[in-house]
Amino acid sequence: MKKKKRVRKEPEVRRAEIMDAASRLFLTKGYQATTVDDIVAEAGVGKGTFYLYFESKPQVLVAVIERIQEGIWEEMREAADSAGDSRTRLYKCLVKLMEGYRENEELIELLQMAGPQTAQERMALQSEKILSE
Repeated sequence: MKKKKRVRKEPEVRRAEIMDAASRLFLTKGYQATTVDDIVAEAGVGKGTFYLYFESKPQVLVAVIERIQEGIWEEMREAADSAGDSRTRLYKCLVKLMEGYRENEELIELLQMAGPQTAQERMALQSEKILSE
């Protein structure tokens, strides 16, 4: 039996591949039905590699959510830094937030998988952080 050659990749690339695989599986199979074994098989990595980047399946779910949300948070930061009074900037932030979630249906599904408390906590913490900068 011929041994498969190991491919070395930058840590950010490997981590992103694991997150991409997890995201695909969570959205197709569901979070509960997806196992770490499924994720490593889909990503084409060993279990040790998975645990090098993530402690658990819930942690990879949060990382996937954070990656998607980061684009939304960046647009909110830009709106918060724009011209206008505080009420206008707050309105712009809320518009960016709503647009971001409306344009990312997969994010809504993933947040539902993480549970409502996690979603609300993350949104509140990030919104507070952005508005206080």
